[in-house]
Amino acid sequence: MPSKLPPQPVPTRYLPALLLLFGFSGCSALIYEIVWYQLLQLAIGSTAVSLGVLLATFMGGLCLGSLAMRWLLTWMIAAWGLRQPGVARKLLLVPLWDAVAFGIWATSFTRRTLRWRGHDYTIRNGALVPIATRE
Repeated sequence: MPSKLPPQPVPTRYLPALLLLFGFSGCSALIYEIVWYQLLQLAIGSTAVSLGVLLATFMGGLCLGSLAMRWLLTWMIAAWGLRQPGVARKLLLVPLWDAVAFGIWATSFTRRTLRWRGHDYTIRNGALVPIATRE
């Protein structure tokens, strides 16, 4: 009968190097942001518009990059890890479902009812509850 070994701790020898790489990545992003701002100052001047354009571009790039990585990672998990193409197609819709959930959450701040796909819903405790309608 084999004896049960205690669980081994996760090796953390690469953690300092990984944190250092993340730090360098953030530092280089800030340096590029300053360079872009200087170039925008030459093109359109130092205004609130130039800073707004810079921040919108930077944040949009972060958004698109994270969305692309999420789609890539879900595809890798489904295609390589699960080896089921049907699951892979459904997992690629996960970011879309997140966008729908965000829209529902944002709508809850402005109104209590929501019309989606021809049905009326009310938002209670963060969940959509169908409104009974007479037909």
